[in-house]
Amino acid sequence: MSKKAKLLTLWFNHLKTKDEQDRFQEAVWNNYNNVVVKRLYSIIEKNIEELDRKSSSHEAYTNTAWPYLQAHINGEKEAYKKLLDLLEFTQTPT
Repeated sequence: MSKKAKLLTLWFNHLKTKDEQDRFQEAVWNNYNNVVVKRLYSIIEKNIEELDRKSSSHEAYTNTAWPYLQAHINGEKEAYKKLLDLLEFTQTPT
C-alpha cells in the first residue's frame, strides 16, 4: 500500500523489531480515515482557533496577568500542534 504522507516515528518507536513496527504502522494507516480520528483532528483545530481568539481579544490585553495568560495560551497551542502533527497523516489521501 503506497502512502503519500509519512508517519512520525513517535507512532512506532516504542516497538523493538522491524516486523512489530511494520505491523503497527499498517494498523495506524488502516485507521487514517477513521471518523473518530478525523473528528479529534477537527476538535483540536477548533481549540487552537479559540485560543487564537482569546489571545488577540481586547479583553486579554486588559488583564494585569497578560504575560502569564499569553504564556499559558502559547503552551496550550504548542501541545495541540504536536497532536495535530501526529494526526497529520489523516489529512492526506493515500
